Amino acid sequence: MTERLALICDDDGNRVKSWVRDVERALGDGWAVAPVTDTDLAALSKRLADADRNARDGASAGELEDPNGSLPSGQSVGEASLVILDFDLTPSAGATVTDDARTALRNQKGEILARQLRAHTSVGAIIVANRKFSRTNFDLSLWTWSDGVADAYIAGANLRTTALWTGQPAEDQFNPWYWPALNELLERDEAQEFEGIEDSTYLFEWLGVSPANLEPEQLDAFAEFPSPVEVQMKDLATSPLGQLHHESHYSAQTTRAVYRSVLRRWVQRILVPPQNVLVDLPHIAQRFPLLLDDPSRDDEWQSLCVKYPDAPIPSLLKEAIHQRATRLCGRPIFHIDAIRSILGQAVRKEGVLPYGFAEDVSMFYPAAELDEFTANVPGPHFRRYVRSLDRRAQDVLYAPAPRRAMSS
Repeated sequence: MTERLALICDDDGNRVKSWVRDVERALGDGWAVAPVTDTDLAALSKRLADADRNARDGASAGELEDPNGSLPSGQSVGEASLVILDFDLTPSAGATVTDDARTALRNQKGEILARQLRAHTSVGAIIVANRKFSRTNFDLSLWTWSDGVADAYIAGANLRTTALWTGQPAEDQFNPWYWPALNELLERDEAQEFEGIEDSTYLFEWLGVSPANLEPEQLDAFAEFPSPVEVQMKDLATSPLGQLHHESHYSAQTTRAVYRSVLRRWVQRILVPPQNVLVDLPHIAQRFPLLLDDPSRDDEWQSLCVKYPDAPIPSLLKEAIHQRATRLCGRPIFHIDAIRSILGQAVRKEGVLPYGFAEDVSMFYPAAELDEFTANVPGPHFRRYVRSLDRRAQDVLYAPAPRRAMSS
């Protein structure tokens, strides 16, 4: 069986070795995990910058090295199913790198390479580490990464966190609900995930969502269009989320890869978090516990917290699932109109547990054991809960701090 490839990119040679070991343990058999540092990283940076310039200016592609090609060490970039990038790729004064690499990587950022990798290569998932903080941190705004080009933003230490890979929650273990389950993401069938999409497919028609029901912030990416209903899939590539240059020279394959990435990220990070039109299981249960089969049982509440499309669904909700959004998000998603249409069938239950959903650990707890915070999501559902692991002797940063209620 052919091994799949993961590339770990960092200017720090010692750290990249540590990350390689962490990722090898997480992915297991069937994967080759390779470091990209020093001359390899400099070569990748130059190729991507040249490809960007070529696309913008229309230079001859024959003058450039293929950004999908092999690095000096022999690793083929275009074959990578996973790329992990440190955010700051500028070698430190004491770093052991060649002079050419030090010059090439000066002021280089992983976020820039992430955008260029998505635009000019066929790599799979892209992860950026340490963009804002190098320690484990929870985003109390739930909106910081809404316009990010990577598939996930983490601290480097989180590569050792089992929940990042499996999505499975555990008691008082850091596992933000906004993290994907990387194992699930890496195994997705793109043909099924993007079923029915052509370049000219109208975005909102395909998704079955009316832009009239969304908040303005959920439509900001389409500000240049007189009416969002006119947005076609190909337009996502040059939107602020896709970041391809307008009037530039990109292949049809590149444009398609970028708009698919944008579609996934837009649904996951902008449409779903406000819980106003597309909603997920934990937040449905918190708002409408009468939809659960037996809301007096702790195990039923916890069963809703799985980050997989085939998570157990209460019987009343099975017909209301939004299949396309579910495939894009990797967890069950529903249209709020479908939820409202079945509320009349629900029977009031006895013994409903007074639970709140802890966004930082992806589990339900008695609301009295949680701290409330004010997220920066648009719409009325901005009050959420966290378990506050930092108040339980764990090294987790919660920011922006003023968004969380003071400890009682």
